Amino acid sequence: MNSMQQRTAEVNVTMAERVLSVFTGSALLFYGLRNRGLQGIAVLGSRLFARGVTGHCRMYGRFGVSTASEEERLSATHALFVERH
Repeated sequence: MNSMQQRTAEVNVTMAERVLSVFTGSALLFYGLRNRGLQGIAVLGSRLFARGVTGHCRMYGRFGVSTASEEERLSATHALFVERH
């Protein structure tokens, strides 16, 4: 795995933030898609949903911030390693 893949796959969000991001992102995505004039809301929702699913926040990564515990980061890295083989 090269450094770019490793950086984007790094878990830097807690499980509570991930759950909230998936829930909120889903709601915004469906609301934005349902109301045709609100595509920006749908885009925001899809980004939040992706943040929750991957556990990686691009803004946190940009600023070198991580709210995830060492255990959350290690278990996600291990799971990624197992998935790739």
